[in-house]
Amino acid sequence: MQPSNRGTFKSRFGFYMAAIGSAFGLGNLWRFSYVTGINGGGAFVLLYIFFVGAIGLPVLISELMLGKITRRNIIGAFKWKPWGQNPKSRWRWLGVLALLASFVVLGYYTVVSGWVIHFIVQAVMGQFTNPDAMPEYIIDRLMSRGYLQILLAGVHIIFTASIVSRGIQEGIERFSRVFMPLFMLIVVGLVVHSLFLPGASEALRFLFYPDFSKLSASAAIEALGHALFTLSLGFGAMVAYGSYLKPEVHIPSEAVLVAGLDTILSLCAGVLIFPIVFTMHADSGSGPALLFKSMPVLFRHLPLGYWVGVAFFVCLYFAALSASIALFEGLVTYFIDEQKMKRTAATLTVSTITCILAAGSALSGSLFKNIRLGERGILEIMDQVIINWTLPVVTVGLVLFVSRMREKDKEDQFVDQKSLVSVRMFSTWKTTIKYLVPSIIILVFIFQLIVNIFRS
Repeated sequence: MQPSNRGTFKSRFGFYMAAIGSAFGLGNLWRFSYVTGINGGGAFVLLYIFFVGAIGLPVLISELMLGKITRRNIIGAFKWKPWGQNPKSRWRWLGVLALLASFVVLGYYTVVSGWVIHFIVQAVMGQFTNPDAMPEYIIDRLMSRGYLQILLAGVHIIFTASIVSRGIQEGIERFSRVFMPLFMLIVVGLVVHSLFLPGASEALRFLFYPDFSKLSASAAIEALGHALFTLSLGFGAMVAYGSYLKPEVHIPSEAVLVAGLDTILSLCAGVLIFPIVFTMHADSGSGPALLFKSMPVLFRHLPLGYWVGVAFFVCLYFAALSASIALFEGLVTYFIDEQKMKRTAATLTVSTITCILAAGSALSGSLFKNIRLGERGILEIMDQVIINWTLPVVTVGLVLFVSRMREKDKEDQFVDQKSLVSVRMFSTWKTTIKYLVPSIIILVFIFQLIVNIFRS
């Protein structure tokens, strides 16, 4: 039996904005810029685009389809059979792994979102346009103050929980419909300005000229992990969103649009950030702080830089909030469906656990700053383990599970009888998720293990 009281997205536009907000968030502006920087630019971008097309799109279709067919959270979906639930399903551990990944990522994502709140305050105070200030060092000072990061993360969790607790249409969809289009417009405007900076030509060459000699040893698994992360795959978020889709929605069409827009926005993020980096002769491999060190420099040289800086970080926060909402919702649906909690209680439970996990990330630059693995701190270690290893494992299990589901259920969700292309693509998609996706991920894993063995 499927839950009869499950909400739905009111409109396709609302779903697009929620899904793109989940996919875009900080993942593109924050993470895409820094992983591209440490992995040499153009060749990494090419790898990333390949993985979005070969892995990300088929998996996105699979996750949305799984949610729409079962009308359940990711653990409930892995226990689903055409005739009902199977509590002893051997696939449940994949759902558990996805939920654990969601909690861990949400734990450090809230900390980074707290950084954005701090930068909004700094922008309002005029720190980015004051010629005597040194805004590029704001992030370094913040990362050394664990207590302040915990406080900011707590504020972000309160904002996220207040929206999720209102439900799909009144909370998530209403928020996404208003703020995501505004954020996209501001990003496009800043990209245009960034292209006129002195370092633009060098930045574009760095981003789009594939020099494979600059690839790091971990570039393949980094590109794979980021392709999954930026589309919010492997967490259960898209399964939850799929469970809220109306019956008439054609999943492949929605998935192509979301994946395509997300990839374009990823590239826009690179075109926005790297001209600034090359203009100021900064280190493109400076890691997670890259966005926060480069953007304030742009605002100092912009006409109306004060207002643009405030608007950018406010909208960046709304994008971060959209991604947090998706992760939150994937966890909340588990407690509602499986633990039979009310939405308010489920939201409070997720908030409490996230606060505890966020404390570890917040203290990574102060109390726990000596806990390192090579050059990586706690935040970066968690980021690497979850995104580069856990998400691909969940993805392999998920596509194999979907490939075993009843043929008629999948065909009903995939095929649009009015489109001959849709009929032909159905068999291609089935082959891709059953053979190509698992094979590519396993080969990337084997390659990375071999690299790690010889490197050690």
